[in-house]
Amino acid sequence: MGVYEIQEATELGSGELLTGLVREFHAAGLPLNARSNAYEASRLVKAGPGVLFGLSGYNSKGSGQWIQIHDSPVLPPEGAVPELILTVATVANFSVLWALPGRVFQRGIYLVNSSTGPTKTIGSSDCWFDAQYI
Repeated sequence: MGVYEIQEATELGSGELLTGLVREFHAAGLPLNARSNAYEASRLVKAGPGVLFGLSGYNSKGSGQWIQIHDSPVLPPEGAVPELILTVATVANFSVLWALPGRVFQRGIYLVNSSTGPTKTIGSSDCWFDAQYI
């Protein structure tokens, strides 16, 4: 990908820098996707440092639950504290999108559903996940 300096951003004005970055991302086949193949309780997005740009999914459960995002290359243990939580209504879609530069994770990116918000208590296989990352 190209190298963009802060000085260039002020010279390019409204939108040209972002348009150039997006064009290069697409030319390189980025961002990558990690998606469910069936309903599941968790999804490894990336086993190593990465940047999460967004995620979406579907909660098929007959009650609300939380979607947690963990900075981990493996399934976090029960009781682990997530980096971020989303509350999801019963039988509903969910999504979150970060503008460039995305959300950075140092160890890995792991999505799980949970019956509790502040700590992981993994739920049943009732979510569909789709995440965009590099």
